[in-house]
Amino acid sequence: MQQGFDLTAKAPQTGAIFLRQTGCDVMYDPKRWLLASLLFVLLVLAACQNPMSSSEPEVTEPRGPTVTITELAHNTQCGFAQPHAAFSWIASEQDLLDLTDHSPLSVDRIPAFNNNLVLAVFQGEQPTLGYSIRLAHKEARLDDERLLIEVERKAPGPLDLAAQAMSSPCVLLVVPARYETRTEVIDQTGERIHRY
Repeated sequence: MQQGFDLTAKAPQTGAIFLRQTGCDVMYDPKRWLLASLLFVLLVLAACQNPMSSSEPEVTEPRGPTVTITELAHNTQCGFAQPHAAFSWIASEQDLLDLTDHSPLSVDRIPAFNNNLVLAVFQGEQPTLGYSIRLAHKEARLDDERLLIEVERKAPGPLDLAAQAMSSPCVLLVVPARYETRTEVIDQTGERIHRY
């Protein structure tokens, strides 16, 4: 017995084609097939979207006691020539101005240094552009009087085009001065960033 389809009829109004295959009638409607194909492609494209690809980090709030942290500035070129991530405290307006004078980093306002410090978190020197570091949560978690600040570090993906120029991303955070000796900085993977 030979397998195959036999064109038996065509519906005049819809353009549907009826095929007969060994006792089984099959209807092929080009418009429905096209619509189903487009729907499938849209679903696949929606599933491939990366929600973390925006330039702003996804901000979620931690549970338990917290302290509000403010992001003062960030940039991809901060002049930190060390190969690893690190953080450093800026304790005066003059120190902050010295940092901004020697890099493209700029701040819109000077925080009140009488009860705040600026925490500079550096991602380290990177081989290309496309790297960044930002505050992950506006509220830092207090854990046994220790302040836990989380930052989000990003790197270009393997298929991303990134200019072949050195970069040294950083973020400046305003932190209450009383936590200077009790602050720990981690990234989104839980890796600890050490003091410089």
